[in-house]
Amino acid sequence: LVGAPSGVTLSPENISVGSSPTTQTLTISVNQGVNPGTYNLKVRAESVSLRKEADLALTVTAPSPNPPDLPKRGGGGNTILTSP
Repeated sequence: LVGAPSGVTLSPENISVGSSPTTQTLTISVNQGVNPGTYNLKVRAESVSLRKEADLALTVTAPSPNPPDLPKRGGGGNTILTSP
């Protein structure tokens, strides 16, 4: 993850792929101390002879002072929408 402020991490940081196409779910985590705003980031993939990057915009919003009561669902997690 390139251009991320301190407190923003990508998991997993590295993956190994073989000769066939690979699909991997990546998770971006944002700590509470990250300032609200929009961050222009890049996800980078590299091999010995190839380097690819994908641009994405991460928008961090301030936490709500009184979050609404939301129903609990199994599986958890948040969805981050990115723009190319």
